[in-house]
Amino acid sequence: MTWAEFRTAVKELITVDGVRVGVATSPTGSGTPYLTRMTRNGAAEVLSHVEYYSKNNITKYNLAGISGHRPLTTEGNASLGELPGGARPQEAYRLFYDSAEVAASPPTDDEGCNRTPLANYQYTNRNDMICAHPMISKGASLIAIGKAGDFYVYPSLDREEVLEVHWDGFEVSHADADKVPYDEPMAECVAEFVKAKITREVDKDLKLHDSYYASFRKKRQELYINSFGRQALRRNPSGGATSLACAT
Repeated sequence: MTWAEFRTAVKELITVDGVRVGVATSPTGSGTPYLTRMTRNGAAEVLSHVEYYSKNNITKYNLAGISGHRPLTTEGNASLGELPGGARPQEAYRLFYDSAEVAASPPTDDEGCNRTPLANYQYTNRNDMICAHPMISKGASLIAIGKAGDFYVYPSLDREEVLEVHWDGFEVSHADADKVPYDEPMAECVAEFVKAKITREVDKDLKLHDSYYASFRKKRQELYINSFGRQALRRNPSGGATSLACAT
């Protein structure tokens, strides 16, 4: 679902509180509505405990300023960029296209093949990349990532190339159209968090707050338990790891 769809699901689950003035809308008429802010905070509370929802994020970078891509700059012979906050990078690829226009709306039929993986390089030796003399295998691409989340890529990318970074971690500052890995059970959990916040900070009902917050923690625990086994086959096929898929 998209972030907008997730927020709508949470709003529907909190029933009448979803249309209260000062909750669903900003009391000042501007800024972020309270409901939107609490939905974001509730999602962060779930993501900090349930790793399943914080895996397999993808961020794309480009020099040409493509919509939906983060910017890159060039420093010497390397490209320079910034990771999303809190990201734990797992994989990085450079994707090649015929033009910047094609890179903006790439075909999907061979996107898994049109890429080159990047290898790690010591960040302390990043000047090797800037000055174009790193220790490198022929045809390889390198990435050096700093503690502050800045990174260098060598060789530098062209305008028709895209850098794709796969990372674990969580980012809750989504745009409405962003695809998110959340589902209905998570929406139910976040709705309990939102109701707990409303009863405490708006209604000043601590007893009801404790009830909703206990329900939130229980649902968060269920999300954690149910997340196991959702990303692997229950059983491996017989015949061993070397079985041929097309054996007759």
